Amino acid sequence: MKIYFLGHLTCRLNAENRHKPHRRSCERRIFITVPTIYRLHKYDLEMLKRLFLNVYSKLESELYFQEATGYYCTDGSVIGKLGQDIEVEVYIETGLNNVWPIREHIDDYDKIELFTMMEFLFNNTSYPENKYFHSWNNCGWHATKFDKVKGQTIYFEEISKLLEGFEEPYRMTYEGIIFREAPSGLEELIEEPIESGEPENVDDRVQYAITKFLKFDSTLPEKKDAIRTLSDVLEYYKQQDIRLPKRDDSDLFRIINGFDIRHHNKEQQGEYSNEIWYEWMFYTFLASIHVLTKLHKEDAEL
Repeated sequence: MKIYFLGHLTCRLNAENRHKPHRRSCERRIFITVPTIYRLHKYDLEMLKRLFLNVYSKLESELYFQEATGYYCTDGSVIGKLGQDIEVEVYIETGLNNVWPIREHIDDYDKIELFTMMEFLFNNTSYPENKYFHSWNNCGWHATKFDKVKGQTIYFEEISKLLEGFEEPYRMTYEGIIFREAPSGLEELIEEPIESGEPENVDDRVQYAITKFLKFDSTLPEKKDAIRTLSDVLEYYKQQDIRLPKRDDSDLFRIINGFDIRHHNKEQQGEYSNEIWYEWMFYTFLASIHVLTKLHKEDAEL
């Protein structure tokens, strides 16, 4: 079994914070256990799409999307929360066109479209309660009450199992956000929450940077913004005289100021492999913030 710590990235227990990705209610930690899938060979995108369609079809037949999409009834069709034109609503929420209905378009999905629709369905799934069979003209099954949290938990578990077997390292958080996994050995930097006691200046900014950098569709400008945000946190710590040992601190800010991340000037190094250097800087800065936070706590306890 694989246990995901969903800490600050995922604990979302307040309904009012559901759509505010960096303002979570994190009064307690949540651990979700997902069966580890052991395979000699990981599967590619085409197989992932087939497996996703199978999960979607299964949950649809069990009415998990009925509250959102509505349903046909011999007594009169019922419009769901997504409204009468679901394709338009999908476009409004995701910015994607020609992706709904899923069965008609999934063969043409690229990875971005597939993951986006996985997230879209997470936001629009709910567990059907009080199901009944409408026998008039053999109409079919309907539900009168839905549990959104329970439905999202079950959907999360289904998608997590699919992503576990995918050839590229992605996972879904309990919030339904798909992230690229951290490189081996660096997972703890992502999973361990920053608890500085200053959420506005440190914790929330770090969480924003993590989300921005690791989101499956993150662009290079977004990754650069994430790194810039971490460098701002390090600058804030410096202003509070929370520093690494002198030589390490000097080296750290030489990196921050020497590359084209914050203050643009002609002496900065802008010509480098962004993908490689951005990842290196992101984890270097994040690790430094973890260390500084812990050192500051130790000093405060003396």
